[in-house]
Amino acid sequence: MTHLKEHREPKFGLSEILKNAGHIAGAGVAATVGGIVGVGSSACCSSNSDGDFDYEAWAETDGAAGRINMQAVQQAFEQASDPTDFEDRVNYVYEGEHPILIRVQNVGTDQMVEGWEDLDDDGQIIEANDDKLFTLSRPINGQGQTRLQGHGANSYYAYHYPPMYPFGGGFFTGYLMGSMMMGGYSTPMMRRTTIVNNVRSYRGSPGFASTRAANSSFFASQRASNPAFASASRNFSPARQSFRGGVRSSGGSFRSTGGFGRSGGFRGGGR
Repeated sequence: MTHLKEHREPKFGLSEILKNAGHIAGAGVAATVGGIVGVGSSACCSSNSDGDFDYEAWAETDGAAGRINMQAVQQAFEQASDPTDFEDRVNYVYEGEHPILIRVQNVGTDQMVEGWEDLDDDGQIIEANDDKLFTLSRPINGQGQTRLQGHGANSYYAYHYPPMYPFGGGFFTGYLMGSMMMGGYSTPMMRRTTIVNNVRSYRGSPGFASTRAANSSFFASQRASNPAFASASRNFSPARQSFRGGVRSSGGSFRSTGGFGRSGGFRGGGR
């Protein structure tokens, strides 16, 4: 972690990200990003000209790559009051096929907060089967920098907070310190169903168009200004590669009873 390049972002809340991006796309309004047209009210990758699932179009979407708006993750962490609150915020932002599960634990001398996409739909983090999207870490003694690092297709992003940064939501200063004495936190299996239902409902609401627009804007900015973005775009973990291969061989038959399924969230633009 000592060689991470600091990448500073403007300081404003997640609600402002979504509000300011609202003019880019509304429900049923198309926005062109990276040569791919995304439409807020329809799936862009449901079928090709022959009526079959278009794997190549789906494979270029942010969700297929496991790409998440890292600026929104950063803001969600700063605003969250505890791990479940953080969990809710990042799942609303993400456009992938499965929920993000959160794990908080001590690793060596650091406190670690990890976000994993539950690719195998079993409601628990199995490192060989699921895909790590990001980690947040801080020395257990509270002295030193808190660090946010993306993984996989998000590995282009690294942010170092100033020492003793005042997190308004109290994630570290409140809940996390106490939780470390109780063995940390991992998304309960029973909570996974709640997350899935809430995200499905949110993706059918007008607010999701603004979220997608904010994500598009962030990825477009990174693609234009961050040299590491392009090389990270195909940085897939073995679990991600296996998931994508399964989608190809199954013709896009997502397990809608387990994850979010084939939703209107399909959108390219992160390439």
